[in-house]
Amino acid sequence: MKDADATVTTALAAAHTLEEQARALSMLFAPPFECQQAIDAHAQCMRTNGKDFSRCTATQDAMDSCIENGEKRRFRIESKCRSKRRIYMSCLLQGAGHEFPVQMAALADCVREVLDSPPQS
Repeated sequence: MKDADATVTTALAAAHTLEEQARALSMLFAPPFECQQAIDAHAQCMRTNGKDFSRCTATQDAMDSCIENGEKRRFRIESKCRSKRRIYMSCLLQGAGHEFPVQMAALADCVREVLDSPPQS
């Protein structure tokens, strides 16, 4: 899961515009998370092998594992950053343009803090 966290942290760090940062944040909260390659690989396997599901168990397992890790990470982030996300979403929905960059930065900082700390068991 640490590799996926690093992927998202890198995407957040590389985001220079508000749109890029919003896209990076959305990877955290909605499936397919960062799992599109695993989903595409499984879909290709299913197209290639037709109804023989047994030949695609590896791609199915990889896709399921990726999505499960994304869901666990989303839960960790939501439990620590709930109020910041709520304020960010409020700005987004209400069109509070002047507050939007500030609230997005606050949410992104909270997310980075959660991703940089080890998951608790």
